[in-house]
Amino acid sequence: MKDERKTKAELIEELKELRRQIKQQKSNSAKIGKNSILEYGEMINRAVIENSPLGISIRSSKRKLLSVNRAWKKIWNFSDEQVDELMKEDPEKLNFAHTRQSLGEWLPKVEKIYKEGGSLHIPRLLMTIKIFNIKCWISLTYYAINNDKGDVDRVIILTEDITERINLENDILESQSKYRSVIENANIGVLVIQDNRLVFYNSKMYEMFGYSEQDYSKINFLSTVHPDDQPKTVERIKARLSGLKIDLKPLEIRVICKSGEIKWIKTNSSVIHWDNRPALQAFICDITETKHLREQESRALRLESAGRVAGQIAHDFNNLLAPLVAYPDFIKEGLPANHPTLKYINDMEKSANQIAEINQQLLTLSRRGHYNQEILNLNEVIQFAIEEMGILPQTVVIETNFARNLMNIKGGASQINRILFNLIHNARDAMQDVGNICIKTENYYADNPTTNFGYIPKGEYIKVTISDIGCGIPEDICLNIFEPFFTTKSSDKRRGSGLGLSVVDAVMKDHDGYIDLQSSVGDGTSFYLYFPITRETIDSACEDEILGGTESILIVDDDKTQCDVALKLLKKLGYNATAINSGEQTVKYLKKNPQDLLLLDMIMPDGIDGTETFRQVIEMYPNQKAIIVSGYAESSRVEEARQLGIEMYIRKPLTLKLVASCIRKVLDKKEIPATTV
Repeated sequence: MKDERKTKAELIEELKELRRQIKQQKSNSAKIGKNSILEYGEMINRAVIENSPLGISIRSSKRKLLSVNRAWKKIWNFSDEQVDELMKEDPEKLNFAHTRQSLGEWLPKVEKIYKEGGSLHIPRLLMTIKIFNIKCWISLTYYAINNDKGDVDRVIILTEDITERINLENDILESQSKYRSVIENANIGVLVIQDNRLVFYNSKMYEMFGYSEQDYSKINFLSTVHPDDQPKTVERIKARLSGLKIDLKPLEIRVICKSGEIKWIKTNSSVIHWDNRPALQAFICDITETKHLREQESRALRLESAGRVAGQIAHDFNNLLAPLVAYPDFIKEGLPANHPTLKYINDMEKSANQIAEINQQLLTLSRRGHYNQEILNLNEVIQFAIEEMGILPQTVVIETNFARNLMNIKGGASQINRILFNLIHNARDAMQDVGNICIKTENYYADNPTTNFGYIPKGEYIKVTISDIGCGIPEDICLNIFEPFFTTKSSDKRRGSGLGLSVVDAVMKDHDGYIDLQSSVGDGTSFYLYFPITRETIDSACEDEILGGTESILIVDDDKTQCDVALKLLKKLGYNATAINSGEQTVKYLKKNPQDLLLLDMIMPDGIDGTETFRQVIEMYPNQKAIIVSGYAESSRVEEARQLGIEMYIRKPLTLKLVASCIRKVLDKKEIPATTV
């Protein structure tokens, strides 16, 4: 009731006060709501930061540590107490040498962030802090926050521990490296074909065929396959890519090398995905030599079979031929000189002698021909055989190039005459009795067993080369020419055609020798005969002319047989000789056992060669005398050895006279010009 007595003015004032209070209340309510939202947002941000898998740290522009999250502590293995201590540190007094060293080339860019602002991402960094025993791979992201004046106020750093990822990448790279190493060093070719082009191949492919990466990028792979083998190669590729579930045996085809040489290969293939597309992966084996050996074995079996048959026939022929060869002389003695029957008798006698010659060829082919083994000088045997051939047509010239001091062989002169007769006769036929036939002899040391036609074991031989300038032998029949009864001549051209070269092959086998050939259609043919040497009578023949000594000589050769031969020769000459089979052992031996002279083999595949051995020796003994001995022709390495001071170079095989002469020349002269013997 008292309120009703208030004046209007008082009521208006009270109303105004009420409105003011309501307005104030609303204002206070608004402020309380805004603060709650801010506090809530800050709480969310803190939760996100604290639970982030990335390490998050906040630093001042002076690099003072202000805040870190849980992940950051885990990455650096810091406890809460250690972090608190770090936050108390004055950055002006801290030494950041470990951080600067780890940042390396990134350091100037990081310092720029603290000074000028901006952001920076370091994808990978090896952080090493020895005082904390820390070494790990990390990824860093810097982000600067500027104040109202534009100066850097805070720097947020995001840290990710990528050690596990880096280790995994390294494991993958190591695995890839091992795989590539296995592929690159494999003794077979490995390739991947896609759209008829090589998209991958290992180094063995280049070694086998000679094509470089640039070559393969320009050519179609099929163009390297022999034309006759291309159809089955295409068929095999299609069958593989089509996914047919069939049992496909390894494919044997011929490939044309960059040099033009044709090689046989065996290939196995399978389908793979290369760059998300089907491709053919193939493994290549060079079977050229294997194929060649198989053909040689097959030919040898055929020859052996034919030889047995020929021997049986020849044995019966010998009995039947006796009267045919002997009786014509008796008949002619009973007839007058001008009797018309003599012409028929002479024809019969000539034919009988020709049959007897063919029979001798058959006996030789069967390797049942009996002959005395004697010590022979092939220069004399060849000269005698040429003279026995009688007068040759004026259009045929036989040139000889006989080696001096040719070593002897052991064999049968008549059988070797048969070889020479057949090869020279064939050469005349190939030249159609127009041109030069060259016969060369040489002492020869075989160090490479593989030849154009066959296999020659490592050792000492007399090499005889018989060359003509005739029509040559086509490649497709080269492997057949030594088969019995194989001939390219007409049957009436020469009686006995087809036995000549098979007889040559048989005689060489009788002498434990080997035969090789090289021929080019239109350019002629060369036959190479290799006869094992003998030293049976050399010593006595040369004894009066040979001078020895008592000096110390070290023989260095990886071939035990050569060491044994050299030791026997040197000890017979009176020298104090020792043999070692490697350059490395030689250097070690000479440190305690100086020698007057070294006989150094040039080629020693399992270690350092003669030149490198001598190089290391003269570092100890600058005036060391040495002779290089090798079966190879002179090379750049021999010339290099001469530049180092090697006095002489001699070729295998060694003879007593040759060794004695060369050694005395080197030992008796203080300085001699480098020579080759």
